[in-house]
Amino acid sequence: MALLATSVLAEDPVLRVAMTIYTEARGESLAGKQAVANVIYNRAGDRMTVKHETWGKALVKTCQFPAFSCWKNIKAPNMRSQKDRQAWRDSYRIAVSVCDGSYDPKLTSRFYHEKAINPYWATNMRMIAKIGNHKFY
Repeated sequence: MALLATSVLAEDPVLRVAMTIYTEARGESLAGKQAVANVIYNRAGDRMTVKHETWGKALVKTCQFPAFSCWKNIKAPNMRSQKDRQAWRDSYRIAVSVCDGSYDPKLTSRFYHEKAINPYWATNMRMIAKIGNHKFY
């Protein structure tokens, strides 16, 4: 897809964050999308501290494979579907606030997974929240 092949997507923090939220949580409520944004926000903050990166670069570097498995086979939003259009609008609005510094994260989570799976890495972690189809740690 042309959208995904451009270097703009690769380097634009807003698009990168929006695509990550959309692809990871498009079927979730607004709260579910915001919870994924919290994970992105918190991980990017950690990168800034450890790697001394700018906020934009930390966001772009955070939103990639393998940290977010969606980037292994990312696909552009299906804009023919009303549900997908709304999910993209929500994801994009949240991404703008994450990137411009106006986002207020509600969770300290840095990890999550679908409720239906039990990954080995979550065994000894403290779950912070269950939102939609995801568990957050």
